[in-house]
Amino acid sequence: MDNMIEICDRCGGRIGPGDIRYLVRLSVNVDDGGVISGPIGEDEIDAIIRELSKADPEELERDVHEERSYIICPRCRREFMKDPLGKKGFE
Repeated sequence: MDNMIEICDRCGGRIGPGDIRYLVRLSVNVDDGGVISGPIGEDEIDAIIRELSKADPEELERDVHEERSYIICPRCRREFMKDPLGKKGFE
């Protein structure tokens, strides 16, 4: 890796050997928001199992947990840290 040029995943700029780079790890996990508040009945469990059996297993897994990693340059790190969720684009 010492002699390799990397590309910033955000801007596409070159990151040379010895240049500072940043690793951004993104982990997205499901949160029921308190919707499931008590015990679930057997009928409800059966209905959930029937529904889940029709779904794509890989998509179900992504809906519950997904991780990604990105290498970014110092300039992109500064910009990312100012607005990590891209809220400016929604104004």
